[in-house]
Amino acid sequence: YNTDGSSGILPGGFISSSLPTWVTSAGALTGGMTNSAYTTTLSATGDGTISYSVTSGSLPTGLSLNSSTGVISGTPTVAATNNFTIAATDSQNQTSSRSFSINVQTLITLDYVVVAGGGGGMQGGGGAGGVVVGTTTLTAGTNYTVLVGSGGATGVNGSNSSFTGLT
Repeated sequence: YNTDGSSGILPGGFISSSLPTWVTSAGALTGGMTNSAYTTTLSATGDGTISYSVTSGSLPTGLSLNSSTGVISGTPTVAATNNFTIAATDSQNQTSSRSFSINVQTLITLDYVVVAGGGGGMQGGGGAGGVVVGTTTLTAGTNYTVLVGSGGATGVNGSNSSFTGLT
């Protein structure tokens, strides 16, 4: 750089190095569930070895960043959305930063028993009744349907019995 705006000559042996370039897109990373193992990898390229560090915000409770591999892993314990910035630093101590977030949700375990009577049908084809017992894991904010019975074979009005709920 010449302060007077004139031309310059690049001396022999001068080496330039660009900033690290992110491979991982900024924004929301894969979400996680409380008390379930989590892993994702951040990646940047550049001259020499890249190291990674959290420079603002914080990772979800229970997760940590491997500074030499860019792997975020652990078992999140708190449901929340965490926003944070990661810096990728190359061998020349040049840094490029990117913002990310991870949404951790609570995993809900539901034990259920559904008892349903058969529906009325025409010409002997009423809906089948039954009992369903089970355990399932649910994600908050998702609709689920549990089906009991198989419906009438010949009845116009025969149908399954079911319930739908929002967790």
